[in-house]
Amino acid sequence: MAPEAPGTRWNTSSDFLDFSSLNYDCAPLIHLQERLESFRLPESTYLFGREGVVNHLLDERLAVEEPFQAAMGLVLLSKLGLKW
Repeated sequence: MAPEAPGTRWNTSSDFLDFSSLNYDCAPLIHLQERLESFRLPESTYLFGREGVVNHLLDERLAVEEPFQAAMGLVLLSKLGLKW
């Protein structure tokens, strides 16, 4: 397995999240691929719509209904550079 790139900066000026530095076969992304697929830009393998992904992963209902998925979402956002 290829190691993941070091943490990236959270780019607030972009409408997209770039998952290219993440290993799709490892946590957290392997647990979220199906859930996040609808936010992927059709012309890209690694770009996802920022607003949709962030809103979905931080939705309180996700934490109540799928706590593991919610936890993986927080890890994913942290790996993408979000500082809490």
